[in-house]
Amino acid sequence: MATARRIEDASIEPLTVDQAAAWTGSSRSTEDLAQLEPLVRECRQLLEDHLKIALMSQRWELVLDQAEAGTVLELPRPPLLAAESLVSISGSTGEETAVDPTTYRVVYGRPGRVILLDGHSWPSDMARVAGLRVVFEAGHGSDAGMVPGPLVLATRELVQYYLRHRGTGVVQNTQQGGHIVVPPEVQRILARVRDYAWWGL
Repeated sequence: MATARRIEDASIEPLTVDQAAAWTGSSRSTEDLAQLEPLVRECRQLLEDHLKIALMSQRWELVLDQAEAGTVLELPRPPLLAAESLVSISGSTGEETAVDPTTYRVVYGRPGRVILLDGHSWPSDMARVAGLRVVFEAGHGSDAGMVPGPLVLATRELVQYYLRHRGTGVVQNTQQGGHIVVPPEVQRILARVRDYAWWGL
């Protein structure tokens, strides 16, 4: 079964702590700024996780079983910035081998794709389970100015919402019985930008 995980989070947020403080009317006390920094990160991640996108530059790993490794691989979390590496894992020895980059091409669409070139195939000894690993960079880059305005606005509104519910936090307030439970007001924010996140950029 295909699995994707974030292996390196964004180092820059789509809005600074000072911008978040100005937007929400928070004071710039040391205590308030210390609370805003992780809150901005959690709200950005909440937006990304529910829309299945990436805002700022971050690295992801996609692991595929042999049966899932077709001639076209769709990479999650658009927009795609770079396909860094493709590695095949041998089913007999467990040895990892880099896939020759001349055998495939990368398409930077929505979603990004890795496409095998005609006349080529994935290594024949690829493991049936977790046999192919793709490491890629996703997001709009490391410049917050490259993130489309509606998505930055949605992040700000999420920060504002959770500030009004101090003491709950994003994670604590959205987890019930191991499932994500998003408050109605947050659902409205996410719904407004869901289609835009995929097709309007």
